[in-house]
Amino acid sequence: MSSPAGKKVIIAGAGAQGIVIDGVLAEAEDVAEIVLGDIDVSRAKEIAETNGSPKIRVIELDVVKKVATA
Repeated sequence: MSSPAGKKVIIAGAGAQGIVIDGVLAEAEDVAEIVLGDIDVSRAKEIAETNGSPKIRVIELDVVKKVATA
């Protein structure tokens, strides 16, 4: 999905700010892919489905674990 001209963005957290940010980025023409990571994968999936953008990909991410974010 990612194109050479498009940016790939990682959002760490599917909370209140993640909802807003993924919506704004999904509309940005220069963003090719959004990776939405959260420890609660079902919450991240819910947000991605609500947004409906094919740009959003969900991953499990625990930002507290150093290895997961390295």
